[in-house]
Amino acid sequence: MTFLFFSGFLVLVAMGFFLSPFFSQSRAQGSNFFSSRKEQNISLFEDRRSSLDRDLRENLISRELHMQLTTELKSSLLEDISEDKDESYVHQKLSKPHLLAAIFSVLLIPVASYSLYGHWGFSQHEDIRSLYERTAANRDDLEETRELIAALGAVVMEESESSPLPWAWYFLGENFSMLGLYSEAEVAYRQSSDRLSEETEQALSLGRLALVRYILDEFVLTPRVSAAIEQARLRNPNETAVLQILASDAETRKDYSEAIANWRLLIQANPNSPQSNLLRQKISDAQFLLVPSENNVLAADNMTSPLINVSLSLADGLDVAGDTIIFVAARDANKEGLPPLAVVVLSVKDLPSVITLTNAQAVGPLNLSSAEAINVSALISYSGVANPNSGDIRVVSESISLSDVPSELSLILSSRIP
Repeated sequence: MTFLFFSGFLVLVAMGFFLSPFFSQSRAQGSNFFSSRKEQNISLFEDRRSSLDRDLRENLISRELHMQLTTELKSSLLEDISEDKDESYVHQKLSKPHLLAAIFSVLLIPVASYSLYGHWGFSQHEDIRSLYERTAANRDDLEETRELIAALGAVVMEESESSPLPWAWYFLGENFSMLGLYSEAEVAYRQSSDRLSEETEQALSLGRLALVRYILDEFVLTPRVSAAIEQARLRNPNETAVLQILASDAETRKDYSEAIANWRLLIQANPNSPQSNLLRQKISDAQFLLVPSENNVLAADNMTSPLINVSLSLADGLDVAGDTIIFVAARDANKEGLPPLAVVVLSVKDLPSVITLTNAQAVGPLNLSSAEAINVSALISYSGVANPNSGDIRVVSESISLSDVPSELSLILSSRIP
């Protein structure tokens, strides 16, 4: 309905732009035509009267004859002006059939446009939008999933070369995956990736293709899985599904360094998600499994990791909803603008609480061991993002030397950001 409303409004505006010059031109033509003839007749009248006045002054004609000829000249002028008006009226009358023809042609524009759009265009995309939304919202209702597969299947059967439907194929693959029909999902994702034009969109579909192939091949990186991964990473090196496959495969092979590297990339993609907190714990567990060696810098870092205990509480009198997100972050005090060295996410309902910051909470290539001094901040974010905004509540510690870390750092959330 939104599409029809706005497209109809734009058609009316276009019709107005088309017809308004016609009306103004029609009126202008009649008016200009009449004005031009009138000016010519008056000019001719003035010339003739001047000539009669000159003849009178030079005694070429008598005063009586002068008056008679002047009267006749005035009468002739009035007749000419009257005829001009009649001609202008006739001219405007003659333009009305053309006006009606123009209006009829303009009215045909929306009728023909919507008809052709429905036949050749992409109006079917509007019809299947609800199918996409239902797919995105559906996770547990198997009956709904079956209905969506039937509806999306009917849509893709009507696909034509001039009107490809890549997202219909993609969501068909999503619904097949929910039912565990991975072979069918593989076909749908392949069809989707072949039809998508944007590289990031292709990477998304190819990542899902690699994932269902990985499941079908019993969680082994077979050549066909690797081929899909390579195609996806050419378009987006950090495609989420691909990182999940690589991390899982590395963990299976007990290559914890590679698993940690991929888990960290997944955390960077969405640092505030529940999955990110789970991945941080997996990183911590994997670091303890690494064997210290000269070539294993990550394990050595873990064993010598600084440990900072932060006692965090909310000031008395502040009323904040319990589910509001809190970001606790440690940053290098000597290097402005760098990403945080460690991050912990919790909620207001968890306060008061003692948070422990170590290298395990790193979210990027740098950790606490890379800094000489840090400061620790805590942010109550009403928007749910880590960037401070006006109205959020924030506290920042003084610079802390990692060679002299206090047994416990106390922070009280009390000041709102102006």
